[in-house]
Amino acid sequence: MFTYRNADRASFVWVDVENWVSEWDVRVIETALRLAELSLAHADPDTAVWAARKGLSASPVHTELTEALMRAHAARGEKKAVDQVFRSHVAALEDLDIDEVAESTVDLHAELRSEQKAS
Repeated sequence: MFTYRNADRASFVWVDVENWVSEWDVRVIETALRLAELSLAHADPDTAVWAARKGLSASPVHTELTEALMRAHAARGEKKAVDQVFRSHVAALEDLDIDEVAESTVDLHAELRSEQKAS
């Protein structure tokens, strides 16, 4: 069953909102992730940080964007920021009652921390 405000009964606002959520959020996320990945590949961590943050504003618990942001901070030598991104991701998942962090995210965090200790 669809629910919408009485003022919107004569229009199809609810269709527009559903379209935005189902289609455009995905496009924003995919574009942000692609830009972050390309930026990291071309040694531009500043742009990668910006892109990942923009994507995470559309989807705050997106695993791949979180991982891209962690890699971008690591590329800038910001070990505290890597830890902060990881902790924020875990907290956001917990807020949604999701107890399990993706294994790839846990592994990346451990890998980045070990690389930082070695340098």
